Amino acid sequence: ARWDTVKKTVEGFSYYHEDSNLGTKCSALLPGTLISGERRKASARCEVDTECLVIAKRDFDKVMQDSITHAQDERVAFLEEHVPGMREVVSTRGKQPHPSSFFRKAAFCKGHDFLKQGQVAEEAIYVVLNGSVEIRRCEPQHQQS
Repeated sequence: ARWDTVKKTVEGFSYYHEDSNLGTKCSALLPGTLISGERRKASARCEVDTECLVIAKRDFDKVMQDSITHAQDERVAFLEEHVPGMREVVSTRGKQPHPSSFFRKAAFCKGHDFLKQGQVAEEAIYVVLNGSVEIRRCEPQHQQS
């Protein structure tokens, strides 16, 4: 079965998906307070006998840290491959942030203007992951005398 069509217990495991038809009482408890370390802002109570999948905070933290580390490693690898000079940056894990940590992923619609000729722009480096960017320069019009 495809993930987006799993709606019941299969081989002893239950899967939850937003589009499932398990009823109005089925929901997912989000990990907000596990990440932030804050007190819970609400209570959750079972209205019927319920089976849940529970993960210990230390295991959740390990999975999250592994995920973050993997994402950082992917970003560093991409930048080392595509940005001149990035391979020469010495890793100082824990002491100083790697320059890759200052890049942020963003998406822009067709027609978005990053820079406009004649305007002062913030200093930045743009790395295009997908799509294309057109660079145009207009020559100033000279007045004829």
